[in-house]
Amino acid sequence: MNSAVDRAVRCIWQRYGDPLSLADMAQSAMLSRFHFARLFKEQTGVSPGRFLAAVRIYQAKRMLVISSMSVAGVSSAVGYGQPRIITSHFTDSVGISPSRYPPCVQRTVPAPAA
Repeated sequence: MNSAVDRAVRCIWQRYGDPLSLADMAQSAMLSRFHFARLFKEQTGVSPGRFLAAVRIYQAKRMLVISSMSVAGVSSAVGYGQPRIITSHFTDSVGISPSRYPPCVQRTVPAPAA
């Protein structure tokens, strides 16, 4: 991967909870927005916005399983702000709402062997 894209990917993983714009991501890569967006998609196969959304959903799933945070708390922590936004994105991505996710996952994880 290109070092500029590597810098942007690190920025996204470190700052996914912040309101990151394309300009912010391009700045972390030290490129213009247009060049950054083109290079990022060329190198990763997805747009910077889709990559950021995927990181946010990944972290939301993780938080819903390992913490007792509410959907509203998780939404804020991963940068979506309002719960309705994460609910829409999460449901589209995962197939169930975030409020139903932890019980569903916990039922499918096998119990540890004694």
